[in-house]
Amino acid sequence: MNRTLTLLAAAVSSAIVLSGATTTLAQSTAPPPPEPIFIGSVAGTVGIHHTLPARCGAPLDLPLQITGGRIDLSHFISDGFDWFDLMRLDVSVEPFEVGRNCDGISGSVAFSIVGFRLANTVRFRGEEIGALGSGKFAFTIPKEQFTIYQSVVDNLNVRQPQAEYQRPNENVTGQIDLAAQTVFFDVGVATQQRFRAGCVRGHCVIDETDFGNQTAHITGNPDACHAPSPSTRPVSPTQLTASCTVVDPRAQTFQVGADEGCNTALAIHLGPYVVADGEVIRIQPASRPGVRLLNSTSGGLRQFQVGPGAGIVVATDGTNTARAVCQ
Repeated sequence: MNRTLTLLAAAVSSAIVLSGATTTLAQSTAPPPPEPIFIGSVAGTVGIHHTLPARCGAPLDLPLQITGGRIDLSHFISDGFDWFDLMRLDVSVEPFEVGRNCDGISGSVAFSIVGFRLANTVRFRGEEIGALGSGKFAFTIPKEQFTIYQSVVDNLNVRQPQAEYQRPNENVTGQIDLAAQTVFFDVGVATQQRFRAGCVRGHCVIDETDFGNQTAHITGNPDACHAPSPSTRPVSPTQLTASCTVVDPRAQTFQVGADEGCNTALAIHLGPYVVADGEVIRIQPASRPGVRLLNSTSGGLRQFQVGPGAGIVVATDGTNTARAVCQ
């Protein structure tokens, strides 16, 4: 892969930022127990536009679809205001490929996994819209108030996954409908990337910085397991599964996951440590028994030292248990 397309891939991966927005506002003491909202159907679009060097052709325009995810919210009233906690935001985007020819230097990059999740639980205040008591709220969140963790896997000869923390460059807006249990987030992000190609002894035929922007529209609706009315939810046996899938065997990275069916109280552990659904971790084999979390991190990933037979993730919903071997 030539340098031009390597940087092009970096530009694309850094350009995509999806945000379930939140802001940390002044909180009252001892708020009442929150009302949980579990949204298991996440969709929407991500549009990427990025200028390229003139020798590389037209600007990059990518209309991408959000393929799934999950959003967990809670709502409570304190000091006469409506507050929301965003506890979880997981978003997946469809795989895609980009390619360019820059004066005879050509190549392509394929992105097989593009995922995003909220870095921490955050709180924001809603402003009711419509009729009083409608349960419909709008919000505007300062761009500085939240962080999203993104992870991509592509076919470049670099350590995978490529992960980083990012923030949008403008305030995030959205709406929440408590009665319908729907959520909408609207995010805009600006990016820039230096492109270099044809470099010999420090001199490059192409060496310039180009700019781009992208818009992300995230819509969350309740699925069958998290319908607004309990009477409409299906009654079926719990089917709980766990997974620990290799991402990059050279880097010893794995993606942890669990399918919880209609259960909401789900926990995933590697040894004594809690891991998130969809989280990518690095596992270092060791001769010493047990699992230890190393102090150092690389590329934003947590690293674990795992003894013989201990590389197993365990998912539980309080009643059922599922296991998966990381191998």
